[in-house]
Amino acid sequence: SVDAAGTAHVHRGRNLVAGVGTPPWLPEAVRDLPGVVHSSGYLGAKDALQERDAITVVGSGQSAAEIYRDLLEDVDSRGYRLDWITRSPRFFPLEYTRLTLEMTSPEYSDHFFGLPADAREVLLREQRNLYKGIDSELIDEIFHALYRKRLAFDALRTEGRLAAGGDAGSGVPTRLLTNAEVVSARPTPDGGAVLGLRHAETGAERD
Repeated sequence: SVDAAGTAHVHRGRNLVAGVGTPPWLPEAVRDLPGVVHSSGYLGAKDALQERDAITVVGSGQSAAEIYRDLLEDVDSRGYRLDWITRSPRFFPLEYTRLTLEMTSPEYSDHFFGLPADAREVLLREQRNLYKGIDSELIDEIFHALYRKRLAFDALRTEGRLAAGGDAGSGVPTRLLTNAEVVSARPTPDGGAVLGLRHAETGAERD
């Protein structure tokens, strides 16, 4: 194997399991900011993140959805604001119906790799929903968690134990923003950051 510094290493073992993935990637605007965590390092950084006043999850793949769901659980008890941002037009579910999964068969694999490179590129773009998206059960779980928390916040407000406010009157300190691309970021004195967002359809920019 070759590490991040380019040094080669030799490993010996009785069995080998190869997991081929892409290198961790962060939006260029936030790469040099302190406190930015890639999803691969989330578990080790979770406690520190939950000490912050606000947390922003960027992306709408399975990892981002799992992190948002995990942080949503404590959004009221820990007192932070939680935002979920994606440049996609919505939070897409993965496509894995049985007929679609026929495309994972050895026969289809042979067909796919027998195609010219440009044809494979076209197919990969057309088949993004097979590997880019969120498990539909997790989407439902997030929806129901938001619903339960909104009911709880509304009950507290009715009892006079919670001041009026919150997102869209829900009281739950969270927002889900689609069509929003992170184009800039500036650090704040408390170690956080203010993100600059561009609407993917209108081009309008905002913090």
